[in-house]
Amino acid sequence: MIKNLSLEQEMALVENAKKDIGAFAKLYDLYFPKLYGFVVYLVGNHEDAEDIVSETFEKSLSNLQKYEHRGFRFGSWLYKIARNLVYDRSKAKTSINLDSFEMFATDENLDERINDQVEVEKLGKFVTELKAEQREVVVLRYVDGYSIKETSMITGRSEDSVKSACKRALLNIRKEMPT
Repeated sequence: MIKNLSLEQEMALVENAKKDIGAFAKLYDLYFPKLYGFVVYLVGNHEDAEDIVSETFEKSLSNLQKYEHRGFRFGSWLYKIARNLVYDRSKAKTSINLDSFEMFATDENLDERINDQVEVEKLGKFVTELKAEQREVVVLRYVDGYSIKETSMITGRSEDSVKSACKRALLNIRKEMPT
C-alpha cells in the first residue's frame, strides 16, 4: 500500500490518468516496486515477475476507463490483476527465493542493514515453509500493508478466511521461531 498518498490524492491521480495517459506514469512509479516484490514472492524468479508486472500495467492501462473506485485503493485492483495473471499462467511456486527478501532490508546504516538482513532471512525461511495461501496473505498484510478487506478483495477470499489464514500463518511462524 502506498502510504504517502491519501485515498483522495490517489483517486485524483487515477482520474487524471483517465484523461491524460502521461499521468498514468505516476501511478506506475508509485505501485511498481511493491507490486513487483509481491509477484516475485508468488513466482519465485525475477524474469517471470518482470513479464507479469509489465502485463499487469498493460492490462490496467487498457482497462483504465472501466476502473471505478469501489472502496478499495487503485493498488488493490493492480494486485488482483497481477495475482490473476500469475495463477492463469500457473507460475505460482510452492516456495520462494530468499533473495527476494533482500529488498525489504533498506536501512542506510551498514551494521543495521546486516542485522536486518539476517532477521529478514530468518523470517524468510519461516515464511517459505508456510502453505502458499498463508504465504500470500502474510506478504499482502504484513509486507505490503494491505488491510483485511483489501487482502480479501485481492485474493478473492472472504475476510474471515483471510483472518484465519493470517492467524494460522503467524502461529506456524511462532512455533518455528526460537525463543
